Amino acid sequence: MDAFGGLPGVDTAYYATQFGYEKGDDTNVRALLEQMQGIANRRAAMVSTLVAVRSADDPEPLIAVGRVVGEIAREPVGNNGFGFDPVMFIPEFGQTFAQLPVEVKNAHSHRGRAARTMLELIRERWL
Repeated sequence: MDAFGGLPGVDTAYYATQFGYEKGDDTNVRALLEQMQGIANRRAAMVSTLVAVRSADDPEPLIAVGRVVGEIAREPVGNNGFGFDPVMFIPEFGQTFAQLPVEVKNAHSHRGRAARTMLELIRERWL
């Protein structure tokens, strides 16, 4: 999240625990919305980085990054997905990730983008 200097970052799964909540998707969303009350800049990005190596000493690992930029909604909307999907509003679709059909979400998510890029890299460099 821009407003939080990039947090929660790689510790997303444990985000709520720093505010006294149990670990979980619902509590993460609740904690995030509480922390964002009164914050106008709701811009956020989801980033996934995949690394593939052929061996432990591979001199040229493949690195693929997928990124999606959106905004944190003011309340959870939608039933699909997990994590922050119910509050990650994607302007391009006018919906949260949790509102999108699974095929659409997977095709446009940060993980889907990283996976597609990794497949392209493998085909280009290893096959």
